[in-house]
Amino acid sequence: MQNTTSKILAELDVRLNFIKSESNNPMQIAELSIDSIVKSINKLKLFIVKYKFKNEKEEILFFKKIKPQFIAKYIYQAFVFSVESKRPHGCSKMVLGFLEEEHKKMHLFHNNNLEFCRYYRAGNDHLDYLYFVRGKIDFKISLDYYSCKIDERFCTHHDELVSKILANQLIEEYLKNEIESLHQQINSPSTNTKNTKISTLNWTGPKAAIIEIL
Repeated sequence: MQNTTSKILAELDVRLNFIKSESNNPMQIAELSIDSIVKSINKLKLFIVKYKFKNEKEEILFFKKIKPQFIAKYIYQAFVFSVESKRPHGCSKMVLGFLEEEHKKMHLFHNNNLEFCRYYRAGNDHLDYLYFVRGKIDFKISLDYYSCKIDERFCTHHDELVSKILANQLIEEYLKNEIESLHQQINSPSTNTKNTKISTLNWTGPKAAIIEIL
C-alpha cells in the first residue's frame, strides 16, 4: 500500500515543483496545482476503494498520515487561489488589512476544533480507532462538510480535520510571508515592484474555485 501511495505523492510533488518553477503568478500556480492535485487524489481514491487493508493499523495509517498529505495540498492551493482572487487592488495598507483579516479567520478553525487539535498535536492515538477507521462516521456530529456527500469508502470521521491542520501550517507560512513583504513595502515606499515571469504553461481546466473531491 505504502509503495503505491508514496509513488503517487512523489509524482504529484514533481508536478507541483515544475508548476511553481514556471510561473511567479500565484493565481496561475494555484489553478494549475489544483488540477494536478485533484487528478492525484482521484488516482489515490481509485486505488484505495479497491484495496483491502491488511489490518486496522494500516487503515489508520492511511487516513491519519497518508491521505491528509494530499488533501492538505488541495486546501492550501484553494485558499491561495481564493485569497489572490479577492486581494484588493488598493494601497499596500489596504492589502495588509485584508491579509491580516484572513489570518484571524484561521484561528476560528483551531478554536472550533480545539479538543481534536490537542489530541493530534500531542501525538495521541487512543481514539484513532474511532477517528480514522471507515464506517464510524457519526452523522449527528456537525463537520465542516456535508455528511450526505461523504464517500465512506474514502473518508473517515476525522481525516479531513488532519488535512486542515496540515494545510493551515502551509497557509500560516504563506500569510506570514505576504504580510512581512507588505510591511517592508510600507516602510520602504520606493521598493521596486518585481517583474512577473511570463509562464509557458496553459490552464486547461475550468475556472471554478472549489472542486468537490470527496
